[in-house]
Amino acid sequence: MYYYPSPSVRYVPMRYKLGGLDFLQITNIENREYAIISFDYGANLCSLCLQTPNNQLIEVIDGYRTPDEWVTHSGYKSSKLLPFPNRIKDGNYAFRGKTYQLPINRPKENHAIHGFFYNQKLRLIQYENVDDKMIVVTEGNYNGDIPGFPFPFTTMCTYELSPHKLICRTAVSNDSPDTAMPLGDGWHPYFQLGNNTTINDCYLQLPTSQQYILDDRKLPTGETIENPHFQTLHRIGEQQLDDTFGMLNPTQSNEVHTILQAPDKTFKLVISQQIGEKAYNFLQVYTPSHRRSIAIEPMTCTPNAFNNGIGLIVLEPKQKYVAQYSVGIEV
Repeated sequence: MYYYPSPSVRYVPMRYKLGGLDFLQITNIENREYAIISFDYGANLCSLCLQTPNNQLIEVIDGYRTPDEWVTHSGYKSSKLLPFPNRIKDGNYAFRGKTYQLPINRPKENHAIHGFFYNQKLRLIQYENVDDKMIVVTEGNYNGDIPGFPFPFTTMCTYELSPHKLICRTAVSNDSPDTAMPLGDGWHPYFQLGNNTTINDCYLQLPTSQQYILDDRKLPTGETIENPHFQTLHRIGEQQLDDTFGMLNPTQSNEVHTILQAPDKTFKLVISQQIGEKAYNFLQVYTPSHRRSIAIEPMTCTPNAFNNGIGLIVLEPKQKYVAQYSVGIEV
């Protein structure tokens, strides 16, 4: 269960520059929880500090901290993955009878990867205190000028920080008056439970799901198996993951949860993702070699969805897609 203070809680916004980059920090004045958002890099959630049940404030996002890290952008930390997450084989796809070639930004694999939204500049539309939360709304326009994706769209990323929890809602509108567009959406956060805890010592539980078999280029073969990993809370240890999962929904819920539990089992970080039509029905989980954090990535589609169609969203002219995920600490 989540635990909340009185509804009188309020948040203080602070906008600042670092190395020429534009950030907004919103801070809970009662328990000191805060979130930091970058406007220059696609509304990237680069920091999220939440309070544990023993009143300890911990950083749960392994994000970029210096201007050089932002420019290098190694690992796509906390990036919004638009207009597609993960890989597009050889950067090539066909849509509505036409063939398109995206820029290859993963040359070792000869793939286009993680879209191109990660370094797009967004505008701050508003921030306001509403009841016990702070709402931050950002917006960005893409005019269709990147090779291989001539489909203009508008994106709004809305963050809601409330005690012990943050929600992100993403909306994408097809701005074309007469042309449909293919779409995939995802988020690439690396989670940690404080700066001094390795993921080896944490416990992980994945939602009820099936695992997609990937080929040697990390693309789905079309085969699936029953997910063999972390069906109950289990210590991560030396386990290595770089796998794609499709959500199953035996309870007919509209969201599923991934749990990352502290080594002493005193609290859990819960990553929730909306599922259902045009929502986050897939999950990528990746354990980097440094073992300081773990990538738990809600996605609306599998890798290579522009070609295999698994989870692909098609937005007709003037249509809008909206879905959300959240991160919170539970007792």
